[in-house]
Amino acid sequence: MFYKYIPIKRKENEKSIHSILLEEDHDYSTTDRSFQSVGLNTGNQVPREAIMQNLTVEKMNYQEYCMMSETCSGVPVIVTDLIWINENSNFDYLYDRVQKFKDIIFVPMSVGLQAKNFGSEFKLNNSVKNVLSVMQERAVIGVRGEYTADVLNKNGIKNIEIIGCTSLYYADDPDFKIVKNKPIDSLCRVSVNFRTFYGLLSKEEKHFLTYCANGGYDFIEQTAFEFILENVGDIDYYNYVAKWIKRKKKIFFHINEWKEFLAEFQFSMGLRFHGNVVALWNKIPSLFIVIDSRTEELARYFELPFIKIRDFDERKPIEYYYELADYETFNKTYRKKYLKYREFLRKNSIRK
Repeated sequence: MFYKYIPIKRKENEKSIHSILLEEDHDYSTTDRSFQSVGLNTGNQVPREAIMQNLTVEKMNYQEYCMMSETCSGVPVIVTDLIWINENSNFDYLYDRVQKFKDIIFVPMSVGLQAKNFGSEFKLNNSVKNVLSVMQERAVIGVRGEYTADVLNKNGIKNIEIIGCTSLYYADDPDFKIVKNKPIDSLCRVSVNFRTFYGLLSKEEKHFLTYCANGGYDFIEQTAFEFILENVGDIDYYNYVAKWIKRKKKIFFHINEWKEFLAEFQFSMGLRFHGNVVALWNKIPSLFIVIDSRTEELARYFELPFIKIRDFDERKPIEYYYELADYETFNKTYRKKYLKYREFLRKNSIRK
């Protein structure tokens, strides 16, 4: 069932609201508050920025929405809260919101599961099932890939459409392509990224960091977790890598600054999906290195070039990994996915 969108009549000097993105106000006064504002990961800004860039969206916090609920009656609400679901996720607050506004279409975008692999034993908890069950009665749920779709289907969530991540639609162009104009003999501007520095790093992860430090590549960090000795348990290794990170680390809380910084680079490589996507916004080839289902699911859906961390070989030159970033299949199949995303928006009464 789909609700017909009826534009709101507003005062002459006010603009019409066509869809709403609920987001808390950002506070960039300190680094800690900045991380809190972006959900503890600067990459969370990337899919939201694409939504704001391309759709006729009004951004407001939940308190503002409650005060304007009568004015906003009938306007779809875009939900990005469900992009990262693990087995312990709790979205009771979201369920309460959906139940409070029974006549509103809440449209979850890029819903995705977080798992180490594509295991069928993933247990969707009741909190997640409850909120998605209510949402699917009013809207088509946009999910990241086949794995998430399969698990949701098995749990009774069936009104779904695979759309990938909104961040890949930033250019708003069905003919968006990543083209290598000519071979590069020497890569001097390389950006790299890594997972959260939490727990003990694997042997392959340590090899990757050593490789990046040896190359002196620019390092884009996305979380507040510092690289510490306990991550590696080797003082000499720690000192070497930590020195490189301190010298080359960049953190961006403003998307435009992040995008502009990467504009002159030749290549991006690493474990962060959105970190590589910002490079793609600049038409810079990126190689995705996957360590979990979430990144691999998205890479497979968009047919992005990727390798698994276990296949990273520190003996290979950087040009080898640049060549692995082959976008031929991505370029051939992107238009179909873009048009599918547009149809998903139409079904949910969300306007371009």
